[in-house]
Amino acid sequence: MERQLAHFAWSLIFCLMAGMSLAHPCQAAHEPLGIRMTDRATGRGIPLVELTSTTHEKWFTDSAGWVVIDQPDLMGRELHLAIESPGYLAPKDGFGITGQRVKVEPGKKVTISLERQQMAERLYRTTGHGIFRAARRLEIPNLPKEPSTEARIAGCDSVLVARYRNQLHWFWGDTPVLEYPLGNFHMTGANTPLPSEVPPLDQQPPFYHYFVKPDGAVKPMMPMPGDGPTWMGGLFTIRDTTSQERMVAGYSKIRNGLESYRWGLAVWNDGENQFEPLCEFPAGKSFYPISQNHVLQTTTEPEDDRYFYFCQPFPLVRVLKTWDAIQSIDRYESYTCEAAHSTEESPALDRDAHGLLKYEWKSGFKPLTSARLQQWIKLGLLKEQESLIALTDCSTGKPIEVHYGSTSWNPYRKQYITIFSQLHGEKSKDRPASTLGNVWLTEAPSLTGPWSKATLLATHGHYSFYNPLQHPEFSEQKGRIIYFEGTFTKSFSGLTESVPLYEYNQLMYRVDLEHVKAE
Repeated sequence: MERQLAHFAWSLIFCLMAGMSLAHPCQAAHEPLGIRMTDRATGRGIPLVELTSTTHEKWFTDSAGWVVIDQPDLMGRELHLAIESPGYLAPKDGFGITGQRVKVEPGKKVTISLERQQMAERLYRTTGHGIFRAARRLEIPNLPKEPSTEARIAGCDSVLVARYRNQLHWFWGDTPVLEYPLGNFHMTGANTPLPSEVPPLDQQPPFYHYFVKPDGAVKPMMPMPGDGPTWMGGLFTIRDTTSQERMVAGYSKIRNGLESYRWGLAVWNDGENQFEPLCEFPAGKSFYPISQNHVLQTTTEPEDDRYFYFCQPFPLVRVLKTWDAIQSIDRYESYTCEAAHSTEESPALDRDAHGLLKYEWKSGFKPLTSARLQQWIKLGLLKEQESLIALTDCSTGKPIEVHYGSTSWNPYRKQYITIFSQLHGEKSKDRPASTLGNVWLTEAPSLTGPWSKATLLATHGHYSFYNPLQHPEFSEQKGRIIYFEGTFTKSFSGLTESVPLYEYNQLMYRVDLEHVKAE
């Protein structure tokens, strides 16, 4: 008997040391519970769903919709999980308590379906670390590929993308890395194959090949002269004086947090895989086009297609598509109704002999924004019906204050579609107040509007989601299915807690325009 007990003891020790098991109970005790949150309409996993226990432990689903629960003290117990995800409706019990009870069993997998209430379907996180972490730990098969982790990227601010020399080039703003929060503040970059050479975005996130230094760390893409971070805006491609294709972007140097103090253009150096200075714009100008986030390179009318259009989020700044013109700040034009003698302190508008407002392309004027137009309305200079930008919620009629976004021509709607973030979104019956978390769609028949009605696409609770960028190059079914992504963060929200892994990263969405109300 003693020999048998000794044999069993040594066998058990070997099992524990080697991480192996003698029998199924020993193995199962180390397997976690996997819970997957899915979209009831599509069966697809939902990222960014928050599960909270009655002890206030929190789990957030990864980009495949999975969480892992592996706390030993919870094994074998029933656990109530409150479920919350902006834009999605969780089940409620008879007391109106949102969530579901699950039994935490080793190796078990549970699926819970949520009803999507918003137009946009949240697909996945495109940047950062551990995009499919929970699913990989659970050994879920057939997961999408993830970019290499060698670049050690923890987060990426707003994205810009351009097609250049048979590849897509992607660039992001401030980039914290795993080893230090102050990682790269001079733009991060990557390239991918063209959309025709890769699976659709709903099947595979962009597989980035990051530009890195010899040690594998992210390489600064825009090391422009001057102190402080470098921000990019206005990315486009153009032929130079020798007819060579060049990739150009605007830059601004930043100090004191958000203050720009130097502006210019930079051109891509193919040998160095890095931008270098092209020109610096003189100080003291009324505006700098490179502060706009997105450039509309292709339009539908031949006359319009002679220009680049800079969107903030509407395409109301332009410049001729020539090498000389882009380098002269005085050749950039704004579409405006502002009079020549107008000033910030004493604004004046341009009207004809009959009192009709005159909107024209003019150089040396600040771009029109919804905020400026609303100011002129309050001053009695402009009537509501004369405003080029007077956006209201198509469901409630409430006004919408516009932040940044992007515009592109949509062949399915035969309209210019603008997707933008809202400033100071009000509380409603199905969503909380949001400083910068609601995303809207509006459309217009021409580049110059007008824009009047908007449809809500996505919400993010109290969190921020800004600078949404459309990806028309990835659209499907002749523009019926569109994609956009933007920056998810607690910044500007007043919140003190970040969502692990998701903070300061890009979220991708898909929209079926068949279900978006046409105006």
